[in-house]
Formats: sequence, C-alpha cells, structure tokens
Amino acid sequence: MLKIGRRAVRLPRHEYGKDDVIEVKTRIIHPNHNGRHKYEDKGYIARHFINAIDVYYGDQRIISVDASAGISQNPYFTFALKVTHSAPLRVVWKDTHGEEYTETVDIRV
Repeated sequence: MLKIGRRAVRLPRHEYGKDDVIEVKTRIIHPNHNGRHKYEDKGYIARHFINAIDVYYGDQRIISVDASAGISQNPYFTFALKVTHSAPLRVVWKDTHGEEYTETVDIRV
C-alpha cells in the first residue's frame, strides 16, 4: 500500500525561456473517502479527502481549488504555467483532517 501524502510535481524539463508555457503535472496519494461507504461489519468509513489545492509561483498564489468529496482517490491535477521568472513553484494540498502536504520544485529561467 502506498503511503498517504506521498506526492509529486513534474515539469517537462529543468530550464525554460522567459514566457515559455509549460504543463505542470501533480499527484498526491490519498484515499479520499467521502463518508458514504461502509465496511461490511463496522459502519461507515469516516470522511477523509483532499478539500483544497493551492499553487504558488514565488510568493504569489496563482491557483486556488476548493475540492469536494467527489474528488478521486490519488488525485492527479495538471495545469499550464507561463514561466516569467526564476522562482520556486509550490503545490499545497489540504485534507479534511487538517493535514497539509507540500511539494516544491524550482523553476529556472
């Protein structure tokens, strides 16, 4: 079984030209239980899912996602980014148990 919170942020390569548009791929290992499924003999599985994703480029938040119980197990999130300067790209996932998972990659122009 994969560990909850294991995460990855993938970029197509490591150096970019100013104003290049790249595809950023992210994934986190998380069960994302919606609270509506039952164990055969123990009742319902408690709610536990990713409910927020925030992406920062340098100090600026560039994406904010409010997720719901409908998010898939081990969610995969991809987006386009226009590279304008060298800075860290930080993705933060938060779940309904108050846990926060962060992954940072450096963008070099």
